[in-house]
Amino acid sequence: MLTARQKRLLEIIIREFSDTAEAVGSIDLPDKYELTISPATIRNEMARLMDMGYLQKPHSSSGRVPTTLAFKYFLQDILDEFEDIDIKERAVFNEDLFQKRFNADHLMLSAVNALNELTSNASIALIEDKIFHAGLSELLDNPEFQDLEKFKSILSIIEDYSEMASILNRYRDKSEDVRILIGEETGSKILDNCAIVFVPITLYSNTSGFLAVFGPNRMNYRKVVPALKYISDKIEDILRDW
Repeated sequence: MLTARQKRLLEIIIREFSDTAEAVGSIDLPDKYELTISPATIRNEMARLMDMGYLQKPHSSSGRVPTTLAFKYFLQDILDEFEDIDIKERAVFNEDLFQKRFNADHLMLSAVNALNELTSNASIALIEDKIFHAGLSELLDNPEFQDLEKFKSILSIIEDYSEMASILNRYRDKSEDVRILIGEETGSKILDNCAIVFVPITLYSNTSGFLAVFGPNRMNYRKVVPALKYISDKIEDILRDW
């Protein structure tokens, strides 16, 4: 059980890491966040958070980064704080999806393009042994994907229908509307600092598949979760009478 101070500190570390993609140290936090504790006290609390599994120390840094456990703890507290989608954006995406309703491939391409635009992350759709993507090249804007050899290994997974279907099918029966896999939850060491947010979808004649957003584990979940739910719900609404 985290104390109020530990919880506050963990939230700050997650925010800093999400903004910078860099390990977080103790020196600048008191002034930046108007904390009434010293850097030494922060270091002690960081050590306790490490012992509890919420933080880890990268090999090349003296700072700390959040673990999957930390992100999961953080997500529990933001379930009611998701960002809404602009009304004008809704109208544009609604019209585009509606126009593509007669063709599954066109509909999925429209869906992944909308998700990419809404979330600024890569988006993926799997349906009928086909896989659709948008925004894969934009992943290179993130420091996590600057190692080109590792990036190629990541692409070998997220561009492969069988690989992605294997990962997502393990969580198809979970009760949540939107499933969130972070780091080791994906079952792949290559994706250790990545996250996949996804929903199962059903198209014509009960054809099933997945709609997903892929990015670094520090992605903006407040934006990603409602965007994914909105697009998947809109597809369901459009196809309800088919």
